[in-house]
Formats: sequence, structure tokens, C-alpha cells
Amino acid sequence: MAEGRVTAELVRASTRASLGVGGRRTRDGRPGSHIGPVTRAVLHHVGCPVDDVPHD
Repeated sequence: MAEGRVTAELVRASTRASLGVGGRRTRDGRPGSHIGPVTRAVLHHVGCPVDDVPHD
């Protein structure tokens, strides 16, 4: 198991990945969807394509 900051570990792990998968929440009553800080950082810093998957 890796230890350390989540974002840093995900970015490091992305160097060996062919696809990263992140989640985002859909919020009741609010237009659009929102991503959190970890998913936002991963989208900007990983070395592989990322699929952003909505969930409740």
C-alpha cells in the first residue's frame, strides 16, 4: 500500500497507467456537476488519459 498525499501518489502511479479514472458528484438541485480538489489536480497533472465518471 502506498502512503503519502493522495494527489501525489495518483500522479506518480499514472506514469505506469494507460487510463486514470476519477469520480465526480452530481448534486441535487444544482446545475452541472462538480469535481473535488483531488480529481481536479489529477486531471491537470497525470501522465495518462483520464475518464471522469459521475456518481451520486
